[in-house]
Amino acid sequence: MHINTMSARPESPRSTSHCENCATECSTHTLRCEKCGHVSSRFTYRSRVAASALALFGGALGLHRFYLGQWRGVIYLLFCWTPVPWLVALVECIIFMTTDQRRWNQRYNHGIGNGHESARVLAVFLITGFLLIAGALITSLYIPFKAFSDLSGLQNQVRASQTLGKSAQRYIQQTGRRPSQLSDLSLPGAFTEKYGQHIQIVRGRISMQFDNAGNASAGELIMEPVIVGDDVLWDCSESTVPAVFHPNICK
Repeated sequence: MHINTMSARPESPRSTSHCENCATECSTHTLRCEKCGHVSSRFTYRSRVAASALALFGGALGLHRFYLGQWRGVIYLLFCWTPVPWLVALVECIIFMTTDQRRWNQRYNHGIGNGHESARVLAVFLITGFLLIAGALITSLYIPFKAFSDLSGLQNQVRASQTLGKSAQRYIQQTGRRPSQLSDLSLPGAFTEKYGQHIQIVRGRISMQFDNAGNASAGELIMEPVIVGDDVLWDCSESTVPAVFHPNICK
């Protein structure tokens, strides 16, 4: 007769805990007591509204994924310098907002609900986000356009000052004296109409006010004629406009 001397393997102890409310024995993996419905203090509710807002405003950094306890938010951080994480997060924001509350709780809250999160709040977040994005895009387009417009306006004034200086130079060479007023110079009517109010001539000393796109003062160009024999040189050292905008006749 064969006797089995092998002892039976001991059963692994069950991992249990007690309900904080009614002291009923529950599995440690259970977040809601089956008897009284009490939710364990270990449970953290993850809001659909909060996740949507984080995806909208901080999605480029993966904040919504960290909030949901998903460490793949690190991937967003690695590529945050590109527009890809932001675009992905924007799509995820829309998905979060359109997800049914019950499905959301089953996926991110172990089926535990915390009331109904109003779609109006989500809509406010979405509208606010789109307004901020639209404002940022408009600003990003306006700033370079404004800079280009200002530079173009200043370049036109540089060319005008070059025309003004050459006309004054011809007048001095032809008459042997310095101009005393703008009408002494042979300038087109359109030139005088456009720049005349910005130009002053006092005893041959010509000053021209430069405007930044016609709004803010960019400085004053002062051209002092220096007659050397038959040549006329221009001293622009007293100008307040940056030297980069001085005409070629300045020495």
